[in-house]
Amino acid sequence: MPHGIGGAARASLAAVGVVVLAGLIVAGTRFAGPAPAAMPDPNKGAALSVACAGCHGSNGLSVDTNIPNLAGQHYAYLIRQMHAFRQGTRKNATMNHKMATLSEEQMRHIAAYYANVPFQAGRSGRGRR
Repeated sequence: MPHGIGGAARASLAAVGVVVLAGLIVAGTRFAGPAPAAMPDPNKGAALSVACAGCHGSNGLSVDTNIPNLAGQHYAYLIRQMHAFRQGTRKNATMNHKMATLSEEQMRHIAAYYANVPFQAGRSGRGRR
């Protein structure tokens, strides 16, 4: 008797293999989700942050005690706050307007920039040139 699997068993295994492969393909497309966004670029954020400097300082250190420092804030925190301003759940007329004009990508770049600027405790942008 030759070694190996008989014709019917071989056909059955091949059919199971096709079903498993098809299932993996479907599962992969079903759970893959959207493509990941491009990594935020702090250099692009620095260029975009020029519009923020009038209030938040040229390096994220506020020019006024009533305006928060952005330097050294956590990236995720900055994104959450920008979304809150955009959605109107955090109220400030200037910020609500500015965030409404930015794309999601621009907000990620700006957040990456400020998250990478070192924070200097006890310092603000007031009186600095």
